[in-house]
Amino acid sequence: GEGEEQPSSSGSYSRVAGEGEEQPSSSGSYSRAAGEGEEQPSSSGSYSRVAGEGGLPMPSKELIARARQLRRQATSAEALLWECLRDRRLAGRKFRRQHPIGGFIADFFCDDARLIIEIDGAVHREPAQQERDRLREQILRQHGLAVLRFTNEQVINQTEEVLQQIAAFAAAHSYEHPEPQTSPPVPLSQSFGRGVRGEGYLPLYEAKMIWLYDHRFGTYEGVSDRSSTHLPTPDEQQHADPHFVVLPWYWVPAEEVSARLGGWRRGWLLGFRDVTNATNERTAIFSLLPRVGVGHTMPVLFLEDVLAILVLPLLTSLTALSFDWVLRQKIGGMHLTFFILRQLPVLPPSAYTPADLAFIVPRALELVYTAYDMAPFAAEVWGEADEALRRVIRAQRDAPHPPSPSPKALGEGGKGGEGLPFPPFAWDEQRRAVLRAELDAYYARLYGLNRKQLRYILDPADLTARELEDILDPWEEVQDPLVPQGYAKRCAQSDFPGETFRVLKEKEIRQFGEYRTRRLVLEAWERLEANGEGQRVNSEWRVANSENPLAIVHSSLAADEPLTTDQPPLADFGLYKCNVCGKMVMGFDREGHIHEAHQGKKVEWKRVR
Repeated sequence: GEGEEQPSSSGSYSRVAGEGEEQPSSSGSYSRAAGEGEEQPSSSGSYSRVAGEGGLPMPSKELIARARQLRRQATSAEALLWECLRDRRLAGRKFRRQHPIGGFIADFFCDDARLIIEIDGAVHREPAQQERDRLREQILRQHGLAVLRFTNEQVINQTEEVLQQIAAFAAAHSYEHPEPQTSPPVPLSQSFGRGVRGEGYLPLYEAKMIWLYDHRFGTYEGVSDRSSTHLPTPDEQQHADPHFVVLPWYWVPAEEVSARLGGWRRGWLLGFRDVTNATNERTAIFSLLPRVGVGHTMPVLFLEDVLAILVLPLLTSLTALSFDWVLRQKIGGMHLTFFILRQLPVLPPSAYTPADLAFIVPRALELVYTAYDMAPFAAEVWGEADEALRRVIRAQRDAPHPPSPSPKALGEGGKGGEGLPFPPFAWDEQRRAVLRAELDAYYARLYGLNRKQLRYILDPADLTARELEDILDPWEEVQDPLVPQGYAKRCAQSDFPGETFRVLKEKEIRQFGEYRTRRLVLEAWERLEANGEGQRVNSEWRVANSENPLAIVHSSLAADEPLTTDQPPLADFGLYKCNVCGKMVMGFDREGHIHEAHQGKKVEWKRVR
């Protein structure tokens, strides 16, 4: 007959030259007939590529311009997936993002597999949008293009499964197969954003590559000799690029990193500089960083049971000027060891109220989450945050200029999604300085300091002789310490023999023409004082209880003994000179100095103040 199908001896159907219709074979799948270019399901339920009659129209100039704009406004899910697909990182396939095709813009497109990947947000759950998506897919499929759809939540929370589906589809449908890989792909948790040296290797971070709230502080790019103790710091333009990563000197096998990390399954680390000094610009240098290899001079804190929301207050506590000042009195050599670290005044999780977290978490998150390789940590914070805290984080994200707003002044925000709803925060040097100053001032209040004591920590030369007579007395002879002429006059007249952050002060005077940190911290103190924010906890310690949701979380740095409401006051704030080595030591730390610097030998002291 004219193109009719006839059964074969096997009971299946063979194709007879006719109208190009598809007929089942003995396997139950469909073979492609020359016809109208329609897609037909295979036995796996997927679609094979069929060449249609004529291609899609060329995209317009307006559509191309819109695609470029979308690349600059990527959602967090799109940015995360792009980090995994770019530069042929997934099975050697080349992907494009926000790629114009006909009258549409595909989120991601792989040409050799004729594959489009769409990442759907909440709007795609609406019936009208779902109908538009269905019609769009129908047109694309008619032109030989396959479409895979994933939700934002799938990309962020099930990233490796999403990548496996994409890789499997591309391998099955590609007509340009790359060379086979010699080793299996490294899981995303081990290779996030690190495709420079190929599969299976991670950068080895050294302590000099990090700084306060900055995991991209030092890079070996352009360095030919690693003997220097200082590395080039990326400029502000590089820091402003959320895709920028620093270049290490060494690369280490990802399997070795996983073996050393043991049961640690989180996509980030909290490390600090072991080599330091009481006379450096800063002594306590702590930073969050991606899940990478680290050298022996960057010890890592493993906080298995601590929520990411509480890791941020821990980090800000460890980087506060007040904490740094105490460490400077304690450290006697060039190494910050765990023996010393466990003796330092770190606020326990139970010390933070929801109001404290509303102030600390958004500011610290903005300082930390400036690049896509820190997205795993930011996603943890967002997932743990309740709606009230999410509103504050959104307001922090939308704040146009420093200083950032007080939580008390924030209005109602929109409803938050399950996935991280925004890309990394912009890198703004001036704004970051203000945020750090706000946190320094807030922690001074949390530690129970008064303004005179904060002024002493910033620069003891700022205090008059009468103010120094009793540092525990909040009385101040200076009414407005922010007047530049008065501060300069007091510094010129001061004969105080000690110092606190002299290197920081001199560096900022050279760079900014003023001791900027002091001014910003005291200005932040005044704002907090006016708003009544920041609790004093050295005289009113909060005790964890069963009704406190934070009570179940225990910091690995907290003291072993339970908290009590009667914490002993700090004993002796006098300044003493050691007659053996000449070092100036606070009265409450003389025993520690004897133990560390003189191996417990008897020492005579001269009281200076």
